[in-house]
Amino acid sequence: MNKHVKACPLKPLLHRWKKKPPKGPSFFFSALVLAACCLSFTSATAADTLKLSTWNLDWLLDPAHPGYAQAPPDIPHRTSADISSLASYAAHLHGDIVALQEIESPASAGQLFPFARYHLEGSKNL
Repeated sequence: MNKHVKACPLKPLLHRWKKKPPKGPSFFFSALVLAACCLSFTSATAADTLKLSTWNLDWLLDPAHPGYAQAPPDIPHRTSADISSLASYAAHLHGDIVALQEIESPASAGQLFPFARYHLEGSKNL
């Protein structure tokens, strides 16, 4: 059994109802409460997971970007081997949403997260 799926708290109540079904207005109210609980319980446990990741790329700059010239001199300058290594790590993240920090441009993000496979959204300063 999945460790995230909890036993239905209404199980004892359902066993009582099998022996002696409710009637009248209490039945309507009970059915309404049961339906609401089961729907909320089902939607909470049957939903797929959403994996959120954050990644600080420590000054991942694009040498072709105009801002590259104004970058501090002591930042890491990435080689193509570095980019390949970072892209490999990005592929293993399997994040549904990945928030990137310290990245200069959409082109820099595209080196790690191919546009054919990922949808990129950025802030105004990206």
